[in-house]
Amino acid sequence: MHALKKIAACLGGKDQYAIDVGANWGIYSRALSKKFDQVLCIEPNPACAQYLRSVLAVNCTVIDAAASNKDEYRNLRVPVSANTAETTRGTISERNTFDGLDVVTVQENRVHCIRLDEAATGLVTGPGRVALIKVDVEGHELEAVQGAEGILKRHKPVLFVELEERHGTRTAELRELTAQYGYKTYVFADDRTHSAASSGSAKPAADGGAVNVIFMAETVEQAAQQARLKPLLVPLV
Repeated sequence: MHALKKIAACLGGKDQYAIDVGANWGIYSRALSKKFDQVLCIEPNPACAQYLRSVLAVNCTVIDAAASNKDEYRNLRVPVSANTAETTRGTISERNTFDGLDVVTVQENRVHCIRLDEAATGLVTGPGRVALIKVDVEGHELEAVQGAEGILKRHKPVLFVELEERHGTRTAELRELTAQYGYKTYVFADDRTHSAASSGSAKPAADGGAVNVIFMAETVEQAAQQARLKPLLVPLV
């Protein structure tokens, strides 16, 4: 949360929009709503989506769907451990085996998948732009970003991705995809989940654990925002 708040402070403002992919119970959406004109919240879990609509600010729009690279239906799997549904670990990724959890059973629910390019249709008007996309989808990160290629081309938003490689998506895959649109890969300088290198760069967590990876494309149009943000980041090697 600390890292995202810092980044949002650099990128937010009038006519700046954010997308929260995997909004869950809305912790990040609330923070983003204080900095951005509009926040689009993507959440496939019906209970979470209903809750979000009841508590979020009026500048937040909730879409009951999972972000992916195609319009289809998939199973949302939510692991249950110690009689508790771990909604933050829910996923539509078949690669995620819930490593590290003592899973008693798994709840399944058929959910709609949508491309972010389609979900964001009508969100941006006039001079507005999508400035930030936060992604936390437990192993389906690559497909979620693939579904936002139109947004990446047009708006060049900063991508803030909570990534655990053990869940199925590798940092290298996202780096290769985003590099096609002029993006470079970073981590937050204060993030202790990566290993710092003496060269002023960093490496991903060796155990495949969680790390917040930031993808940013340097553009003339957003030079001022990026100048504020870049001192907070360390290149990922």
